[in-house]
Amino acid sequence: CGFATTGKSTVLTEDIVWLKLKSLAQGARLATERFLNIGGPAPTSVAYSPTGFRVTILGDARQAGLQLLQGELGRRAWSLDVVPMEAGVERCYDRLKHSVDTPVAIVAAGPEEAAFAEQVLALLARDRNISRRPHVLFAFGSARPGLESLGALPRAPEQAVAAAEAVQRRMQAGMVFDKRQLAPSGVLASAPQPPPAEVDVVIVG
Repeated sequence: CGFATTGKSTVLTEDIVWLKLKSLAQGARLATERFLNIGGPAPTSVAYSPTGFRVTILGDARQAGLQLLQGELGRRAWSLDVVPMEAGVERCYDRLKHSVDTPVAIVAAGPEEAAFAEQVLALLARDRNISRRPHVLFAFGSARPGLESLGALPRAPEQAVAAAEAVQRRMQAGMVFDKRQLAPSGVLASAPQPPPAEVDVVIVG
């Protein structure tokens, strides 16, 4: 980037220094991508984007705290559904039993809603006809094993943002893949190898 030739220059102004540092950062990013894709059939991202998730809120949608929360979760989730307890356990189970494409966050507005959610989850656990992605139970105003506590129901926009971010972090924590965490091997330093002429097993995916 030219630091070696201009390091002793008296005209090395602050803006030039920042431009050079920016170039160093961009060069490091490009070098990382090139290095991690050595030997790969096609270049891919260094860090893969996590899979999305769906949200089902249990509670009265007219509650002020839930109204704030709906907007924040709606911006982060693939879909958002609000189910009142009046719907009943069976109806709520019917709405969740086909959630097979992505994990679902069940957010209970309080202790009663959390107990209601546990009944629904028990029905889902007994139904083994469908292979489902995980359902994760979150609850406001309740802290006990088996659920993720979110503290008190939000009363301000900042609290709703914090709760929504907590749900998002928990739902996507196990779905992030960063190739920089892989241990380097001799394959990365070697030239790309042609595929073998004969194999016993082919793995696709």
